[in-house]
Amino acid sequence: MRLIDVSEYSLKGAEIHWIEHDYNTINVHRKPLYEIPTVDAAPVKHGRWIEKEGFDGDSYYTCSACGCEWTTIDGTPAQNNMRYCPECGAMMDLEEQQCTSTDTEP
Repeated sequence: MRLIDVSEYSLKGAEIHWIEHDYNTINVHRKPLYEIPTVDAAPVKHGRWIEKEGFDGDSYYTCSACGCEWTTIDGTPAQNNMRYCPECGAMMDLEEQQCTSTDTEP
C-alpha cells in the first residue's frame, strides 16, 4: 500500500497538465497519483493494559503488545491517560475480547 500526501495533490493546487472542455463540462487533468510524494507512516499497533498482581499485593500493568510492565502511583493507566505504551507506542484501545493472536499476554 502506498500512502500519498493529499495536501500536495489537492490543497496546494497541484500542477494542471491540461484542461478539456465540452459544451457543459470542464475536465481538469492533474498530476497522476503515482507521481505524488508519499508520506512516511508506520502501521499502528493496538493493545491493552493487562492488570496483574505483584508479590506485595499491589497491581502492575503489562502491555499486551510488547510485554513491558508499568506501575502507577495512583489509579490505572486509563485513569492516568496512558493511551499509548511508552515502550512500544501501541495504542491502548483494545478490549479483552478484541485481542488477537498477535496481541496476547506475553
